[in-house]
Amino acid sequence: MKAACVAFAQYMYEDGIHKQRVYVDEAGYNLYTYRTYGRVPRGQFVNRIVVGQLGSNVTLIVAISNLAGLFHYEIHITSVTKEVFKNFMTSLDSVLGPEAAVILMDNAPCPAGIEQEFEDRVIKNLPPHSPFLNPI
Repeated sequence: MKAACVAFAQYMYEDGIHKQRVYVDEAGYNLYTYRTYGRVPRGQFVNRIVVGQLGSNVTLIVAISNLAGLFHYEIHITSVTKEVFKNFMTSLDSVLGPEAAVILMDNAPCPAGIEQEFEDRVIKNLPPHSPFLNPI
């Protein structure tokens, strides 16, 4: 694990720093959220009982660049499967064009093995238990 962190940091220091870095990640969000209001004596908090899973879930897949900020995203009502992620990466590939970029991803199950699909792109996974934070 430590060797993977060292290898990743060394690559980013030597080669990755000179290219555009694109961070790709997914995040789930439940649509059943709202602000709680109420009156309680000073110093206490409003407690509410929430029934789980009342709203539908959406998944956001985002590409953030160190040069352009947020430049590509997709919202899915379903969960993200390998096929959905592959379609996102195909559209990201067309958005990036021939530009040299390093695509950085976490070690989630759905993007596993995506490097073989896009061999012309530099795709790096963050090391396990990495202190390098993905900004999504």
